[in-house]
Amino acid sequence: MNFKKYLILTILFCIIFYSCRVTQYTQVPVDDTENITIDTIKNIYSPSYKTIFLKANCELISNDNSNSFNVNIAIVHDSIIWISGTLIAGIEAFRALFTIDSIRVINRLNKEYYSLTYKDINDKMGVCLNFNVLEAMITANDFKSYEKEILQKNIDTSYSEYIISQIININNNTCHFLQKTNISLNNNKILKNEFIYYDKSTLDIVFNYNEYVDQDSLSLPKQINIDIKSIDSLIMQLIISIKQIRINQPIATPFNKPNWSKSID
Repeated sequence: MNFKKYLILTILFCIIFYSCRVTQYTQVPVDDTENITIDTIKNIYSPSYKTIFLKANCELISNDNSNSFNVNIAIVHDSIIWISGTLIAGIEAFRALFTIDSIRVINRLNKEYYSLTYKDINDKMGVCLNFNVLEAMITANDFKSYEKEILQKNIDTSYSEYIISQIININNNTCHFLQKTNISLNNNKILKNEFIYYDKSTLDIVFNYNEYVDQDSLSLPKQINIDIKSIDSLIMQLIISIKQIRINQPIATPFNKPNWSKSID
């Protein structure tokens, strides 16, 4: 697997980078004749924790090819997300550190180091992402918005579907996208989060959450399926099967900038 795909995995919990082509697209109209207030969503599961540590097996499917690897994820709530990706042979391929305002990635395979901001991702890809959104996507949680407006609500037999206009803060700049969220009628847990970027990008990113497991007063998904789509087709799919969860235990997030000449800041 080449490093562009590894970097894709690390940036949107390992899913986007410069290999995806960005084009302009006219926003799809949404029926907002009966706008719904934010109070309509009342009981979305919102976990409380200080730290989370996850071990997972991953399968990346792209261009009819499948690659498997392992990841360790350490989360310090509202502060740090640390991700290490390891090949099945036990060789670390990449390490990433996400903070409130920065993204740093070590590519051990190509001996490259990247330092980015969330604004860089928005400027180059047209994808709205900040730390809060990234943490929420990994933990299947609703995220704190700078501003949001519910445009549609549809009730199915097993879930409520909301289409939400989102504006988030990225390095003191605002960014807009549409979010489509399915919430279980049985337990109010998020079943699907879809992020639709029509302002600058043709990307459509979908998180599907399966098999929630209760542990230490939290409920987290055991499997996360991530689809990255263009307007026309599926670009790639990442299947994350979580094998171990540790809540509120001491965790380490080691990250040192390597002394390599190939450094991209």
